[in-house]
Amino acid sequence: MTATETLKPVKRAKHAEGMPTKHEVKADATLSKLSLCKLDKSLSTFADASRDMEVQLMIATSNSHIIAPALVQRFAAVKCELDAESAALGLYKENNREEDTVNVVKAAMAKLNEARNQFKVIKNMLKAMQPNPIPAESQCEE
Repeated sequence: MTATETLKPVKRAKHAEGMPTKHEVKADATLSKLSLCKLDKSLSTFADASRDMEVQLMIATSNSHIIAPALVQRFAAVKCELDAESAALGLYKENNREEDTVNVVKAAMAKLNEARNQFKVIKNMLKAMQPNPIPAESQCEE
């Protein structure tokens, strides 16, 4: 008896419920539950960041006498790019085809982080415009 005669094919490991492991690609190449979860979480993060940026842009626009309109336009363009990236993620999810979800999400999150870093400038400008509250100890009683 040779060594090859005793070998048996090995099946891929599956979860107790019969679901594929997280690294296994479905036979029909549709998105796995793990990929859908990653996409949903990323889309939610994008939506939150977009709302925050929108608020900052509205405040900056209302303070155009302090913040240059050209600067506000630059940040509006950054937000538009972020919204486009979010739409692309949404389309990827709608297409329901596993291409390389891990890298797609990773690239999208890198773009989100870059946009957040750029918005730190406007956030700091808005923070600097807020009047400093008077500490309670120094308030005069009348």
